[in-house]
Amino acid sequence: MVPFELADIQSAIELVSSTPQWKGTLQDASIVILTRTLNCPVWTLDYRDLSRFNDLEFWTPATG
Repeated sequence: MVPFELADIQSAIELVSSTPQWKGTLQDASIVILTRTLNCPVWTLDYRDLSRFNDLEFWTPATG
């Protein structure tokens, strides 16, 4: 369980609305916000939607 507060939701909405050229969803933006907040790597099946964010670290089983 990961705590997700109203401020996090607002940040995700702002991220989506401030980058109209990005094809990510509110769920993708939420992952970006939480990953930055928790300073942890991202594991996802769809790296394309998050590849715009150079500051994210991606986790794969190969990198363990």
